[in-house]
Amino acid sequence: MGPTLQAQVLVPTYDIEIKRPFVMPDFVAMDLGPDRLGMAQLFAGELQRAGYNVTSLAQAQKLMSPASQTTGHADTALELYQMLDNIRQVDSDALPMKVRQMKKLARKSGVGKGFSFYITAGMEEGIRQGALMLLPGNRIAIAPDSGSPVVAEEATEWVPPTAYRFTFNYVYRYSMSCGETCSEVYASLNDLSSGELLASLRFDQPRISSACKNEVVHKLIEDLTRKGTVRVTAEVEANARAIQTIAVIDEGGVDCHRKSSQTWAAEIATALLGQYSVVDRSNVDDLLEEQRTSMEVTFDATEFVEAGRLVGAEGLVFVKAGCVSGRDVVDVKMTDTTLGTLCWSMHGENGDASILVKRLEEARKTE
Repeated sequence: MGPTLQAQVLVPTYDIEIKRPFVMPDFVAMDLGPDRLGMAQLFAGELQRAGYNVTSLAQAQKLMSPASQTTGHADTALELYQMLDNIRQVDSDALPMKVRQMKKLARKSGVGKGFSFYITAGMEEGIRQGALMLLPGNRIAIAPDSGSPVVAEEATEWVPPTAYRFTFNYVYRYSMSCGETCSEVYASLNDLSSGELLASLRFDQPRISSACKNEVVHKLIEDLTRKGTVRVTAEVEANARAIQTIAVIDEGGVDCHRKSSQTWAAEIATALLGQYSVVDRSNVDDLLEEQRTSMEVTFDATEFVEAGRLVGAEGLVFVKAGCVSGRDVVDVKMTDTTLGTLCWSMHGENGDASILVKRLEEARKTE
């Protein structure tokens, strides 16, 4: 009998490692400059098809700054006007005043936080509004018949957008089946503000394999979105009565990272403390133990609801974790222990307890 021949099938390897699940950002920044294979445009196209808003690094820098850089300048203009008006009332001959002298007085008085560039910006704002005027010889004065500068009502505080940066590099190769392609690709998704690594992507293929660049990019972005993106939904029943005290119960199960429903329930209970008073789960268990010899029985929701009602919980929150297609899944619902009706429900994929509860808060506000 001759030697046994073993055939080894060599196929491309796609490896997506999620460091931290992430919400869909406001935009993803990329270097969109040309490269030999046109991979930048391929990645940008796939990201956009997956629902991401893609922009250049230059545009990202603009988007990461407040739309207006004049915040507080009108306040400084008003302070300068009041300072000059006070001087005018004490000594009318003191105006007009050299700008240099005015800045010196303003800094000593703490106007514009005492910084020259704030004072300059405030002066320019005062001139723009017609409250102040600049005269020959670099002198400043209060404009005749003018009112004090107007300070607009405080706008909503600017919040930086949620933004990620996508970077990649690759090793070029030529394939008989699809022409120019790559043998290796390395990419990463990082938080643009903190630099935190959210996900790393890797692809490689042996020489006898022939994955084309289009399918490589498509598969990498598809897996990135499927495994890493957080998806959370919450539904609130319109006629649910107001509830103040709850108990949180796990229904069993583990997610893809072996995190149990019991751990999930503890985290959900902590996150819900801002909305409800939470009864200790052990109080429910103690009551049930009086009615049965072992807790190792089939989960019975109705039994828990009754026990929850007896220990003073108006609502019972059930938490069940699972793993679906590589995504951590958790389902949460609250039942009214008096009426036996559903109050609200949440479904999360790759999210954590705080994200789930935040989404619930938003849903409750819209009711």
